[in-house]
Amino acid sequence: MPETYPREIQRRRAKRTGVQLTLAPAQSGLTFKQMAIITFFTPLRMLVTEPIVIALALYVGFIFAVIFQFFVSIPAVLTMTYMFTVQQVGIAFISAIVGVLLAAATSAIFDRLSVSRHAKTQHDGKIPEEHTMLPGMLGGLLITASLFWIGWTASPKMHFMIPIIGTLVFIWGSALVL
Repeated sequence: MPETYPREIQRRRAKRTGVQLTLAPAQSGLTFKQMAIITFFTPLRMLVTEPIVIALALYVGFIFAVIFQFFVSIPAVLTMTYMFTVQQVGIAFISAIVGVLLAAATSAIFDRLSVSRHAKTQHDGKIPEEHTMLPGMLGGLLITASLFWIGWTASPKMHFMIPIIGTLVFIWGSALVL
């Protein structure tokens, strides 16, 4: 694969021709202080002062907490309610893998549809931010529905596949949000 970084192309050309090359310093951050401000303090200030950043950080933190709680509680529910063995519990987690795969496919479909729709009307090459949030909006609905689904169906009266499918829907929604 050919080199595309302009500074490296110039270095290689100068080395090949034997010409002395003096390049200006790279502009990735001139000092440690500037890099610290850009990469650490500015996001930290946004986390404390921007309401939308605070809300999204809390929401994503909640989703992560529920996901990790799922990985603890689902084996307990399956073993105590449905008398699953350890191997059967492991197989039940295939639903989580399917949920992540569905989230990837759903995100790709949303991206394809929003990009093509926007490209027909606008020719600036930029997609509005609200179009990139569509998978997360669907994920929020799936998360809410699946939590009720699993909570109401994890009983010995119900077939064991019903809460397992609810887990699939929860992981699908969580992966869309994240």
